Amino acid sequence: MDVYKPGTFVSQVSKEACMAGATQNMLNIIGPKIDLTATRQVQISKAIIANTTKTDSLNGGYGPAGWAITLTQLGGGHYKLLVDNSLTAAMNDAVTALRKTNRPVGLLAWKGAHAWVMTGFQSTYDPRYYAGHFTVTGAYIVDVYYPRLSRIWGQTLGPDTLRDMTAMAHNYLPWKRPEGRYPGRDGKWLLVVPY
Repeated sequence: MDVYKPGTFVSQVSKEACMAGATQNMLNIIGPKIDLTATRQVQISKAIIANTTKTDSLNGGYGPAGWAITLTQLGGGHYKLLVDNSLTAAMNDAVTALRKTNRPVGLLAWKGAHAWVMTGFQSTYDPRYYAGHFTVTGAYIVDVYYPRLSRIWGQTLGPDTLRDMTAMAHNYLPWKRPEGRYPGRDGKWLLVVPY
């Protein structure tokens, strides 16, 4: 399953704007309108920052709970932040939500430092009909850092690239932020899911 739509991709406008870029891509995929402008991404950025509390982001700026609130406010349908104890649980929750709603999922990759958009997946069985009895084998990812090169994570891949679970485990790592402790988040996998 893959809900990605060609012509919807836009890169993040600055090094710090991954969450705003991810939101813009998600809204473009959900539709009905597609807006690829930097002006729109700046508007989204301001909305996420306004919806982010100090407990959501200790250093201010963008927070994952603010991401979910903003997606909902800007017409993406209902979104919420989930915190899971394992990569398997997070991937299962992501594909279940995506399959149920036909809307993309936000992943907090790179230990929470980067926002990815998950637009699809491959699995052994359809999670809609075999809940609890499927294994996720890969995910289609839109990385808004593309086409940039990360000095830590390497070359980013183009939009709607299938990543196997080895690649997912290398990039979608448990939350650990340098600005301080986040009780209830540290060492866990965060995702923003439609419902």
